[in-house]
Amino acid sequence: MGTEQERDESTGTMRDVLQRALWSPPLRDADELRTMIAAVEGYVRRLGPRLADLAPRMRGERQATALVVLRHVDDVLSGPTEGSTLADRLHDLSVVARSTLTMLEHPGPLEKPRSTARARDWSHGIR
Repeated sequence: MGTEQERDESTGTMRDVLQRALWSPPLRDADELRTMIAAVEGYVRRLGPRLADLAPRMRGERQATALVVLRHVDDVLSGPTEGSTLADRLHDLSVVARSTLTMLEHPGPLEKPRSTARARDWSHGIR
């Protein structure tokens, strides 16, 4: 992944987009909604695997919370719920993206890294 500065800028951009999606007046234009949905879904797709890689090293309640967030990542990426609007879809994706980003930014104390194969086996069971 890029330099730390690029990651910080990317995180800042994500945070700004999510802030707009969650707290600004709802978008009325369907094309603009679809564009924002695609962006936020992209964030969830990028952040989910990063959290799955980090979760085995988290401890206690943080790890339990990470597992709940990962369950929500899987749920929201399975598609919109029946009868939901574009605004509903944007909200659902944004809530999950924001919680995933927060867990990555504040993972708490971490255990020493395990082997990659072992971490993959651990995260496979939660999907």
